[in-house]
This record gives sequence, structure tokens and C-alpha cells, in this order.
Amino acid sequence: MRDLVDCCPDAESDCGEDKPKAEARGCEVFVGNNLIRRFDPQSDAGACTNALEYANRWNERNGRPCPDCGALPGANHNPGCDVEQCGNCGGQRLGCSCGIDLALQRLPWTGEWPGTMECREFGWYSKRAAGRGWQRCDETDPQAGEDLNRLAVDAVWDKEQGRFILPPEAV
Repeated sequence: MRDLVDCCPDAESDCGEDKPKAEARGCEVFVGNNLIRRFDPQSDAGACTNALEYANRWNERNGRPCPDCGALPGANHNPGCDVEQCGNCGGQRLGCSCGIDLALQRLPWTGEWPGTMECREFGWYSKRAAGRGWQRCDETDPQAGEDLNRLAVDAVWDKEQGRFILPPEAV
């Protein structure tokens, strides 16, 4: 069973999505159902405010836990996770047919959706245009998001680095 925390309706980002994150519940801070910090209201008059601030700082500093399995940044995904990448080919590990011992090619959760970091590095962004589907755009466009479709087509997986890179002819 995965631990998911409902998005807070007054959150500034990711509102309306079921993504686990650090969340203040009264004077305690949880990630999923795991208590990560408790503030004592008897010794700290601002304990509940401190818990909220701690949760916000944790999310900024550590990224978010995996939205499918709840793995914390730097930890391996849980078995059966839909988000985990195959370390050999860069595709979805759950449906991978590389035919290798996948236990040797584990990639930890980084706190970001796989490929988004590379898209930002390469300057690859897109937006959905009414009637035209996904269109490339500049990162300054208010509707811009990382272009993961382009990443899958135009980048090359480097299994030694465990990430997508630009093909040699593009460098």
C-alpha cells in the first residue's frame, strides 16, 4: 500500500494532485504516514507554525517523495513502482524487457519526475496548444513545461551516468 498525502487546497504548487509531500498536521510533520518531526506546543508557543514552516522547507530542500511509491529522494523506489526508471535503458522499469538483472541497475528517486532535470538542462520545453497538440516553446512561456516527449525521441540514455544526454552529433 502506498502512502499518499492529499494536496492542500491552499498550496501554491501541485494543487489538486495526489502527490506525497511533507505536510504539517497540527504540530507534527509527516511524509505520507511517516512522522518526520514533532514540535512540542508546551515548550514552543509557535510549534504549529514552526511545523508548517519546516514542512515547506523540507519540500523545497528535499524535493518530493515519489508520487507512486512514496520513496524519499535518494532512496530506491518500492517494488512495483510505476515511476522508477530502468537503469539500463531509461524506460519505465516496471515494464522493461531489457533482459538483464534489474536489481543491479536501480536508480534512486531524485525528488523530480524522471527526465525533467535533463529537459531543463537542454532547454527543451513544450506547451499544449488548442487544436494543435503539444508545441515546442521557450521556457519563459507561462504555459511551458519540460518536453519529455522530445527527450524520449531526441536524447540518448547513458547507463553509466544513469541519465539522458544529448547525442554526440548535437553537442
